[in-house]
Amino acid sequence: MKMNTTNNKIHAELFCTDIQNKNTERIFEKLFETSIEELLSDYDEYDEIDEEPIEIEDKDVMIGFLPETSKEPAHIEYIDLDIKSNPGNMEYLDKYRGVYNKENNLIGIKTDIKGLRYEGRTLKLENLRIGDSIHIKREKSNHYNYNNFSVIDENEDNLGNLPAELCNVIAPLYDAGYLTIEKSTVSFIEKIGERSRYAMQGILFIEMIMRIH
Repeated sequence: MKMNTTNNKIHAELFCTDIQNKNTERIFEKLFETSIEELLSDYDEYDEIDEEPIEIEDKDVMIGFLPETSKEPAHIEYIDLDIKSNPGNMEYLDKYRGVYNKENNLIGIKTDIKGLRYEGRTLKLENLRIGDSIHIKREKSNHYNYNNFSVIDENEDNLGNLPAELCNVIAPLYDAGYLTIEKSTVSFIEKIGERSRYAMQGILFIEMIMRIH
């Protein structure tokens, strides 16, 4: 069920305002028929909020939150009313892959890259081509996820991160020396100019070949 934007307008007050503000909470709940507290229930503290947008099921809406810092309260960064343009949609299911070769202990994975909305990363896709080599860098210092892996192009530019769910599976194996990343390349690109006018980011998928030791 899509949100009725005729009767429920998105107020400017929702953005860059403390999400614990009572008026913000009231507007949000009226608009989306759920509370911010319920939507963020997976986080013990608001400084733990990561960059992954949160979908409001059955409303075709995704909301990006920014975490609480010493300088700013946690707040809404964007509201995406066109989640059909996001890579998690059925349109991109054929871009994902996971295979295991028992003979040589190789795992092949194709996955999308997260965080393309930030730090001008979508614009960096303009210089990428399918088949380009990229580097997967272990990033223990990541503030949002200790298990993070970032994706770096040949110019040493950060393109984003592997999905948190994948990072959380492979990081312990990688850190213990039981898994190595043998090769990683660009497998699919959809640049911002090739997408819907409502799209807020490009799309990037990569293929990784990993070996189990």
